[in-house]
Amino acid sequence: MAGFFSSYIAAADSILRATAMASRARARDHLKPLTEDSCLGVPDDLWEALNAEFRFTVDACSSDSNAKLPRHWTKKDDGLAQKWNGERVWCHPFFDRNIVRWIEKGARSKRCTAVYLLPASTDTRWFSLVWNHAKHRPRRGWEVRFLPKRLKYKPAERCAAFASCIVIKRRRRRCKRQ
Repeated sequence: MAGFFSSYIAAADSILRATAMASRARARDHLKPLTEDSCLGVPDDLWEALNAEFRFTVDACSSDSNAKLPRHWTKKDDGLAQKWNGERVWCHPFFDRNIVRWIEKGARSKRCTAVYLLPASTDTRWFSLVWNHAKHRPRRGWEVRFLPKRLKYKPAERCAAFASCIVIKRRRRRCKRQ
């Protein structure tokens, strides 16, 4: 009987080690720096639904190979330096520390609707700009839609290692004076 348990424990230990090694390998894949050419594309069904709802006028953060719209800004064009006033902006920034700058750009732009696809990282600085943690809801003028499952970016073999959300900054409408 002791032999059975020791072989069972050895087999379980072997499976756990193999699982841990595979998990570390997947984690390393997501630590590789994203470049303009390696940035993965947004799933078509998500893109089509959002574009039907917002009718985007510009893709603010893309490469020539993954642009979703004919009018788009690449890293060279620097979407942060462009005018977003009056635009309906699609923004899927490369997942780096510049997310705060992209969020601030949408917030400062006049008569602009900005829609972002971002990692659902509720403990980050950028998330605190759009979410009121004390009231457990988005700040005024912002909307956050948490996606129900992890996205499978194109042409990736597997789903992302993180959850995602859609963050929306609605264009401000002027109130008519009476």
